[in-house]
Amino acid sequence: MDILNRVCAAMYGEICWGAEYSPYTGIRMHFGRPHLCIREQTKQIPRRLAVAEGEWCWRTGDSAWTVVCGGKIAMSSSSLKAIRCGVFRLNGQKLMSVEVSPTDYSTTLTFDLGGRLTYRRRRHVSSTFPMWMLFRPNGYVFALYRDGTFDHTRGRAGVRHRPLRLCL
Repeated sequence: MDILNRVCAAMYGEICWGAEYSPYTGIRMHFGRPHLCIREQTKQIPRRLAVAEGEWCWRTGDSAWTVVCGGKIAMSSSSLKAIRCGVFRLNGQKLMSVEVSPTDYSTTLTFDLGGRLTYRRRRHVSSTFPMWMLFRPNGYVFALYRDGTFDHTRGRAGVRHRPLRLCL
């Protein structure tokens, strides 16, 4: 079993929830049991931020992507309304598989009710930011980069890139 399957296998069958899109942070989806995450922010104005997060959190990095759900298509270049509608349709669907192409490292997440989210490298971009990241319950972050390297480290992405070896 390759590293990708080891990392993602526990998520298969989990329901996607809290799927949303922001122009600043991209797509964010949660899987698994929710827990309350409280962040104290006291730099200028004292306040407390409380949000629900899943055991697993999938985030978009620097990539082009397409969501297909119920015959509707939304792409990273679509209007904000179309993107939010497309991403929202992933809520309530069970994740069935995560597959990475060994040639171009495009990644497809397949869901049980027909939803599909595909990531691919942006053209003409030389970025050191990952295409996507998976925050795991054990505190590790798996990040896949456009050149086929990955990080799997505690706490954050961008520490040590290793080549991704895929079982075909």
